[in-house]
Amino acid sequence: MAERLVALSGANVRGGVPAGGRAVRALPAIAGVTVIVLGSLVLAGWVLGSELLTSVGPGLPSMKANAAVAIVCAGVAVLCLRPGTRGSTHRIGRLLALLVAAFGIVVAAEYLIGGFGIDQALFRDAVSVSASPGRPSPHTALAMIALGAALATLDAGGRWRRVHFAILAITATVVLFGVVGYVYGVDYLRGASGVSGMGLNTLLALVLLTVAVACLPAEHGAAVWLQRHD
Repeated sequence: MAERLVALSGANVRGGVPAGGRAVRALPAIAGVTVIVLGSLVLAGWVLGSELLTSVGPGLPSMKANAAVAIVCAGVAVLCLRPGTRGSTHRIGRLLALLVAAFGIVVAAEYLIGGFGIDQALFRDAVSVSASPGRPSPHTALAMIALGAALATLDAGGRWRRVHFAILAITATVVLFGVVGYVYGVDYLRGASGVSGMGLNTLLALVLLTVAVACLPAEHGAAVWLQRHD
């Protein structure tokens, strides 16, 4: 009986890493690749003029072209900052994370002090009926700021570790509001309106990225927690 129990317990543990821990460790790579593909499809949609690719369905907010670029950068950053990456790869990931945060700051500043002319720098948004065509929603901007900052502080130690988790909590809160907004039809939780708000594809990408960042830290992330409690 004892030998059988040992065999059963060993079936879920290989190389000292529980099955749950291995699955969580794989999530950042899966999420990063998925987000890169999603952002690329949106950019292709802007090139082809396909509403299906930019906004998933008619009447739904679209993922703006500049937001799609930021989403792709965030996905690449996740891949570059996975445990085991070092040197120039790690630095590239951190630089991309800072660019994502900077993009969010610029968009937020546009809402506060006026446009900088970047909203339609890549493509003309002829479909949007909002006052600022081509500009992501304020919720998307806030999520980008927090997400980029969380990625940039991924390896922070000491007190900065708490800052990292606080920023990650802000990211998760904004994303959760977006999910609630879509589930219950609460427009102000996902954007200024149903047309200028956070796109469903944008929300999906942000959910994946938030989960990825939560699983990334090599010493304090969800993967290690599962390894200790699985």
